[in-house]
Amino acid sequence: ALENTNFTGEITLEFTITKAPQQITSSNITVDYNTPYEVLYEVLGDGLVEVIYKDSEGEIIAKPTEVGTYTATIEVSEGSCYLAGSKDITITINPISSSIEVLDNVFDYTGSKIEVLYESNSDGEFEVVYTLNDEKVDEPINVGTYQVTITQSASGNYTETVVNTTLTINAITPVIEISNLTDNVMTFNYKDTYNVSDYITVTNNPDEIDYTVTYDGASVAPTKPGTYNVVVTVAASGNNQLEATSSFTLVINKIDATYTGQVTFDGVYGNKLSTIILPEGLEWKNGEDLVGNVLTSPNKHIATYNPDDDCYNTIEVELYVNVEKAVPEYDVPEQLSGEINQTLADIDLPDGWMWKDSSEQLTSLGVNK
Repeated sequence: ALENTNFTGEITLEFTITKAPQQITSSNITVDYNTPYEVLYEVLGDGLVEVIYKDSEGEIIAKPTEVGTYTATIEVSEGSCYLAGSKDITITINPISSSIEVLDNVFDYTGSKIEVLYESNSDGEFEVVYTLNDEKVDEPINVGTYQVTITQSASGNYTETVVNTTLTINAITPVIEISNLTDNVMTFNYKDTYNVSDYITVTNNPDEIDYTVTYDGASVAPTKPGTYNVVVTVAASGNNQLEATSSFTLVINKIDATYTGQVTFDGVYGNKLSTIILPEGLEWKNGEDLVGNVLTSPNKHIATYNPDDDCYNTIEVELYVNVEKAVPEYDVPEQLSGEINQTLADIDLPDGWMWKDSSEQLTSLGVNK
C-alpha cells in the first residue's frame, strides 16, 4: 500500500521463498579398539539421514570395528524446508595393548627347562626373557626365582605389549617307596638269599641320584639272625633336590636246626634216661623219666637238640632206647630149714622167690644147697 499527502493506492508484489541449505553438525571420532561408538549428528528439517562408511580406499563398508582410519558420510535427503546435504567425518580406531594372562609360573624342579605358561588374545610374536640375579638365563632349569619379561609384538588390533612376572622353580624331595613291609618290618629267614634293593623304588628323582642303604649304620647287609634298623638315603643334589630318607626294621629269623646224628641208644631197665649219655647238643627233654620196659622194639623218647650256633632254633628229636634187662639186687633168704626126705616144695620162701625145682628132696643132714 502506498500512501502520502497527494496520492493513495495499492500495488501487489510477488516473491519466491526457496529452501534453505542443509546444515549438518558432527565431529570426528577417535576411539580405542573394542570400544563401542556411535556417529552423532544434528541436522535441520525433516530430511532422511543415512550414514555411509568408507575405508581408506573409498570403498563402502559396514560400520568399522577394526583398527584403522575410516570416513563416515552423513547424508541428509531434501526435506520440506531444507535442501539435501552431506558431511564427512573421520573415524579413527586405535590399537590397544594385548591381554597377556600368566596361567602358571610356579613349578617343581624337573631337571629340564621350565617356562612360564601364558596365553594372549593377540597373535603377535612372543619374546620371553628370563634373568636370575641380573643375569640372562636361556633355559631356566635350576631352583630359584627368575624375573620374566614377556614381550608380544604388535599385530592387527594390538600394540606391542610387555608384561613382567616371575618364574619360581622349587626344590623337590625324592619319594622313597619300600614294599614287602608289614607294620614297617621286612622279614627273612637265616640263609635266605635277599636283597632289600629289590623292594626299594625312588621316584621324583630327575637327577637320578643313587640311594644308599645302611644296616645299624653299616653298609654291608647282615646275614645272621637279628633285628636291624635299615635307613635308605637319597643324597641332596645341589639346591635342586633335597635329601630324602626312609627307615624300616629288618628281621632275620633263626631257622630250625637239623639233627642227623645217632638216634638209637642202649639202656638198662629201671634206669633213668639221664643215665644214657647223649652226643653234644642233645639233651633229654625229661631226664628223670625211666628208660622204659624191655620190649621187642626200642622205646621212643623226646630229646632237644641245640647246636652250638645262635643261628638255629632248638628242636625236638625222637630218640630210641633199646632196654636191656637189669640184674636184680636181692638179699638171699637165710635160716631156711627142713627135714630129711622133704621136697623143696615143703619149705616156704619169702615173697618173690621160688624154687627152680621144687620136687628136689633133702637127702642129707646139714646144709643143703
